[in-house]
Amino acid sequence: MQRRILTVDDNALSSWALKLGLEAAGYDITLTLSASKAFAILRDQVFDFILLDLNMPVIDGLAALRHIKQELLAPATPVMLLTASDELIDIVHARELGAAGYLTKEGPLDRIAERIDRFFAAPDTVWMDDYTRVSDPAWNSGEAPSQATRTNLQGWRVAGWPSHKDGAP
Repeated sequence: MQRRILTVDDNALSSWALKLGLEAAGYDITLTLSASKAFAILRDQVFDFILLDLNMPVIDGLAALRHIKQELLAPATPVMLLTASDELIDIVHARELGAAGYLTKEGPLDRIAERIDRFFAAPDTVWMDDYTRVSDPAWNSGEAPSQATRTNLQGWRVAGWPSHKDGAP
């Protein structure tokens, strides 16, 4: 059975490129260019996964994620943020709101489908750029990350392609 993914991104060109890339990888894609349209779609349809742009006008990705979870539009559907931002605070806020992962838009487009494939293979793991995995039971259960995880995340440059530990031995 083909997995259904809702992609929400205000950039039409990157949205269509992402749609074509994910369809080529075997996913059934529904595309929308705004969070408000995504809310309407989620009231009528069920998806296996949601890709949500962080930086959108009117309703940004964090506000959209909060609305999706609070209004129970897709309470069990994993939401992964897709963005150009590498701000640690955005990553932490996204996870606190229930995001299943955080990917940057840098690098080859086919890596996004690869990350989604990996997510479905290990849905209890929080995925970030370049297969960075966070091993923290609290973080993976949807609770706020522990202080150790917050400290460890500060050592990761999430936006890099490939990402790496800055200053790590």
